Amino acid sequence: AEEFSIYHLQPPGMPTGGLDAEIAQRMRDKYDPTLEQKALDWIGAIVNEKVPKVQGKDGDSLYNWLKDGVILCKLVNVIKPGTIPTSKITTNPRHHLEERENINLYLGGCIRLGVPSQDMCLLSDLHSRRSIPAVLANIYALGRQAQVTSTFDGPRLGVKYSVSIEEQQRRKKKKETERQKFMAHRRMKSDSQLRRRTELELEQREEALKDLEVKETRKLTRQLSKGKISLEAFRQKSSENLMKIDTLKNSNADLTELVPGLGAVKYGMDREIAKKRKKQYSTEKEEQVMDWIEAVTGEDINSFYDDLKDGKTLCKLLNCFRPKMIRRINTRDTALSHRDNITMYLEGCARLGVDKSSLFAISDLYEQKDLNTVVNHFFMLSKRVELLRLIPGPFLQRDGTLSAPASPRDYLIDSAPTSPREEQRNNDTAPVKRPLSVSVTVSDASPNEEETSPLETSPEEKEEESKPDYAVQFKKTSFLTMLTPRFLVRSMFHTVMSVQYAFVRG
Repeated sequence: AEEFSIYHLQPPGMPTGGLDAEIAQRMRDKYDPTLEQKALDWIGAIVNEKVPKVQGKDGDSLYNWLKDGVILCKLVNVIKPGTIPTSKITTNPRHHLEERENINLYLGGCIRLGVPSQDMCLLSDLHSRRSIPAVLANIYALGRQAQVTSTFDGPRLGVKYSVSIEEQQRRKKKKETERQKFMAHRRMKSDSQLRRRTELELEQREEALKDLEVKETRKLTRQLSKGKISLEAFRQKSSENLMKIDTLKNSNADLTELVPGLGAVKYGMDREIAKKRKKQYSTEKEEQVMDWIEAVTGEDINSFYDDLKDGKTLCKLLNCFRPKMIRRINTRDTALSHRDNITMYLEGCARLGVDKSSLFAISDLYEQKDLNTVVNHFFMLSKRVELLRLIPGPFLQRDGTLSAPASPRDYLIDSAPTSPREEQRNNDTAPVKRPLSVSVTVSDASPNEEETSPLETSPEEKEEESKPDYAVQFKKTSFLTMLTPRFLVRSMFHTVMSVQYAFVRG
């Protein structure tokens, strides 16, 4: 079989080096001049033109003879007369634009004759000499198609081809039918996905409205239980909230501003995770955390998310643990300021020694992605503050109760012990008072007789005993022991730990 299947050969002189030049050289080595000569002889026999002789593997003969497109247009019209209107062919092109127009007419004629699209070449492959093998492959495809054209009874090029044009059209029609079925299936699948998306949007909207109603009701209930609003005001605001929720249910208003973090519709695993988090969320823990923050800061917390999302209360909470820990709190009502406050709060918690696994992400609070993590964080923060004794109380306990009912603002924070270790050391190093006299009871025959023997002491000893001795005696370390690696490592370790503890204590 004399078929040509080389499509991409760079023209001579284009690649100057590197991988492109190596690929071009390999393709040039595979180029078969005999196939080019057979193609030119076939064209010459059909159009009755003198055929140039092929020399070398660069395709110069084919390029110089066919680049104006005139012979190619004649070839198509001989195979099937009238394929290309003669009036449109420029028989003596004097400009490269006219040559390109002839090549375009030839390519259009190939398509009308039924040459497959994968066997078509580009205009630049011939006129700009981008790929002579692609042009040669196109000529062989045209010769194969000419064998089944009823109006052509000339010489044959390439392998014998027996698939008639009617069979080709039938195959093409079948392929188009299959494509239409596939597209119809895709459209049906898209319609089902669109319906499912609409159902999920409605379901998510109903859930958001229900959560909004529950949140407003809990907010008013908390205010009523704390005595911040009267019963009459509670009833009035509850009726207003119900009317507001009913209005939102009957309209298509956007809920993004009312319910931050609503976002796009969740599918599959994301939806399951969101439902699981919502099911695990504890409103009781939320109320306990709000009570603790109120007791420590003195701020009114009516809604966990609404009152904490701006980060102001969080920064004030850290300043209650250690004054001026966060010196600048953003008061502007913008998303950037709110996120900045939350960032400073999280950095402050890290400085207090709260474990990284106990911290939360900004989006967990600000976008309500995982409020359960935020609630659990405050329990760990309270435990850390209690361990450091930064405030006298109250603290969150595991059962959710507060360890002390009073607010720490009623106490002097500076009077708190510096650390549990230092308090224990002070108790251990307290001076031991020596007795000034000792009573000794001697029992003989009569238990009623007692004899007291005083312990005589000098005046100097009495003065020394009256002075409290807080000095701690350390064992002297020899110079050779200080030079040992073990002693140096222990010294460095104790120094680092002392600096770290001093940093945590402020």
